[in-house]
Amino acid sequence: MKYSILMTSCLVVHVISKNLQHSVSTRPRDLLSVASEAVVDVISESTRPSSSLIFFTDGSTSSSALCQTVTSMNAAWGLSVFQFRDEDWKAHGNQTGFVEAIGLARKVRLSSHAVSVSVIVISEDLTFLTSFAERSLKGRLFVWTTRLLLVTRLALSDLRKVLSTRWTFSMMNTVALNVEENGRSSLYTHLPYSPEGAQIYKLGSWSRQFRLFLRSSFEIFPEKYDNFHGGYVNITSGVWAPFWDEKEVMAADGSKVKEYSGSDFMALDTIAKALNFRIRQVPTKDFVEVTQRVEERVSFIASIYYVVLVNRLERHDFTYTYQFSYESFCLSKPGLRPQWESLYYPLAHQVWAGTMTVLVIVPVVFVVIAHLRSRWDNVRTLDFCKLSLEVFKTFVGQNLTQSAFKTTSPVF
Repeated sequence: MKYSILMTSCLVVHVISKNLQHSVSTRPRDLLSVASEAVVDVISESTRPSSSLIFFTDGSTSSSALCQTVTSMNAAWGLSVFQFRDEDWKAHGNQTGFVEAIGLARKVRLSSHAVSVSVIVISEDLTFLTSFAERSLKGRLFVWTTRLLLVTRLALSDLRKVLSTRWTFSMMNTVALNVEENGRSSLYTHLPYSPEGAQIYKLGSWSRQFRLFLRSSFEIFPEKYDNFHGGYVNITSGVWAPFWDEKEVMAADGSKVKEYSGSDFMALDTIAKALNFRIRQVPTKDFVEVTQRVEERVSFIASIYYVVLVNRLERHDFTYTYQFSYESFCLSKPGLRPQWESLYYPLAHQVWAGTMTVLVIVPVVFVVIAHLRSRWDNVRTLDFCKLSLEVFKTFVGQNLTQSAFKTTSPVF
């Protein structure tokens, strides 16, 4: 691999370039020669003042067209170019050069954390575009603030397919500039959430006569996730009280549904109401699966408290970090004072009611029995007070001698 260096007006940036043999094109002019002015207009219209540009080409782009394009752009914070030979991206299973270039581009993006980064991919080969989508996703080249412009020349059916089936193109901040046969170019983007569902949307067009024309109030790089239009969003979470809890309840139609609660669910529910989406939980069995489903793009959100650790930085990009700040009230420990209510509080009202019922009813029953016995056996009727005392002693477990109505004092 040979390296070359390009200098911009403000910053010297290493530009990694593959020393390639240009593939012979059947078209009279290569893609960038036709689309150079359109690319410059689109980037000039959409790029922020503080920006860095990264180019990827498949080797079919002429050096003169590439030089003309990059010198017409205002890359205040630097410009990088990655150009490949055919064997670098057509090799099945061995794309070391592609992986290396993605890694270097990611370092450029990370070093430009204070500025916006725009990536421009120039190719009319579906295999190259597919390989770039897969490798950039695995190499974590993009975050949402990174803008991706695809410059291509495909049939509309092929363009729709590649934009809708590849995560990098469909879900990230991506716009496609498709060069047409009549010399015009059209801008397309994939909207995963819209009133009509997922769709390919035409943003506008470009021509030499009218230059850049946008057909709606959308920006060139529209915000895809400020309104989900009531769509379902897959999320993963585990049952970790008090952050997330769930229980089964009976619905109005008699079916069992899960009801969620906890601080994480309340925060996610607030976000769902603000962005107009519905929550659909993906079943997981442990913490590993919660994050794994997000990495596999099965889940969109993992509502968990995820601490930034060194080993996690090797697998995840952290755009924003935050910490919980808890508010609490502090009071001195109250002292215990003796109160007569302490004799009453340990037992519930039902227990006291049952106790009083026993102490009243049982002596009455005994008196009635003794009265009937005295009539039959001519025995003296027992004293009601003494009988009540014996019942109370038996109730509290003090009449253990089983002596009949022995006059003893209770021991508490």
